[in-house]
Amino acid sequence: IGIFSAFDLFKKLLDYTQEPEEGMAISGLGEDELTYYNDIKDALKKVIDKFSKSLEIRNVSVHFKKGKRVYTAKLYLELKKEHVAISVEEFDFKAAVDALATELYTVLGKRKDILKYRKGAKR
Repeated sequence: IGIFSAFDLFKKLLDYTQEPEEGMAISGLGEDELTYYNDIKDALKKVIDKFSKSLEIRNVSVHFKKGKRVYTAKLYLELKKEHVAISVEEFDFKAAVDALATELYTVLGKRKDILKYRKGAKR
């Protein structure tokens, strides 16, 4: 048995109140596409890390769907005050991943510019 101090109590409460670690949920991958899981995560994480400090990105979920001829990739992104949804369609799975990362970079870049403009206008 040990002694439980007030410091230990507050430390435990702080652990419970902190938000869970943000992650990236990737779904809809078939057996053939599962080999690309780390590539998908790395490609999107690279873009997200670039903008995470200025935009406060919280949750990311990506869903892939294989149609008859095309792959559809949908990404949902939760920012501090808004949500972003991106959808791309390509004939090749790897091209869909690349297009999704490119579109994510474009959208987040525009959001960052808007945020920077709003901050500059308030000064």
